[in-house]
Amino acid sequence: MSVVIAIKEGDHIVMGCDRQVSFSWTKELVPSKIFAVKNCPNGLMGVVGLARGLQVLQAQKDLVDELKRLKGEIDFDYCVTTLYEKIYSVFLQYRLVKKKDGEYVNCLDCDFLFAYKDRCWLIFNSGFVMDLINDDFLTIGSGAETAEAVLRKNVGKPAEERIREAIKICSETQLYVDNNVVLMTTETENGEMSIRNATD
Repeated sequence: MSVVIAIKEGDHIVMGCDRQVSFSWTKELVPSKIFAVKNCPNGLMGVVGLARGLQVLQAQKDLVDELKRLKGEIDFDYCVTTLYEKIYSVFLQYRLVKKKDGEYVNCLDCDFLFAYKDRCWLIFNSGFVMDLINDDFLTIGSGAETAEAVLRKNVGKPAEERIREAIKICSETQLYVDNNVVLMTTETENGEMSIRNATD
């Protein structure tokens, strides 16, 4: 399941994650669980849950509507009404939506963080959306509660330091989190990814 963290820092969002995925009884590392959204400069997405869901979203060239982006309409309403529906349709296309009693259920096996410029939204597997308004951060994944506690303890410190510390603590206490940290930012158009050990 893992952990993905997004923190607002000035006029941009810093996003970080660990790299562990689990298959049955084995652990593997993936390059990242966060990625620069194609055709959406300054846009990042983090995904926890189904590893295949992460892969198919990362490959999408039109996940975010270019016209809406150019018109400055990437906001809470967009995430609620358009982005989740796009994610759901991609999951449906790639057979990642379950059926119950012959009908597709409105629940995906992933949660998402979507950041654009200085804004960020948590999109739950049911389509419920939370805006980044109460705290300066959002978290998803099995390490989310532990990460939240560490992030609150370190308010005022640089975002990268807070993320690295949160993932380090998560890796010590959570079965599905490792201490390899990937960091990206909406400050640049392509996210400029870095990978390092949380203890470095």
